[in-house]
Amino acid sequence: AGGLIEQDESSRLYRLGPATVRFARIREAHFLFLESARSFVVALAEETGETAHLSEFDADFLTSTYVEESAQPNRISVSIGDRFPLHATASGIAYLAFTKPDYARTYLARKLDKHSPFTVTDPEKLFAMLDETRERGYSISDQGRAEGVFSVGAAVVDREGYAIGALSVASPLARVSG
Repeated sequence: AGGLIEQDESSRLYRLGPATVRFARIREAHFLFLESARSFVVALAEETGETAHLSEFDADFLTSTYVEESAQPNRISVSIGDRFPLHATASGIAYLAFTKPDYARTYLARKLDKHSPFTVTDPEKLFAMLDETRERGYSISDQGRAEGVFSVGAAVVDREGYAIGALSVASPLARVSG
């Protein structure tokens, strides 16, 4: 009745209803995260020739909200709605480096999953990566979430300087030099 889900009459399968789109539009009108960052994502993808994406914090993950895919035939594919673990991606490391310190400590104190053979799960090493990211201003992930993927990320911060999301560019490792 509220329009959150609807049922196809012929197949009897369910799908999201029109109310979900209304909620998304209302949210975006009050929190202009996507619109304020879209031009940066486009520029980053054009300048690097690689896939660039914007992610927003969402319950201990980052969720991609906008993607500009590389035109290269061999590219990293990211879809809107993909969820990224904070400790295993460049965008996540950037987020953790610039989030409130209590949150980063709490997050890194839990058991962290390995997503590839290269995922760093040791809290001491991760804290060192966060320090390096703060000094440098951006993070680096060398195959942290998936083998063969190299990415660089920067936190998107609020007025107080705390992360609310991240901007990242991802490339096949074969195109990364030095």
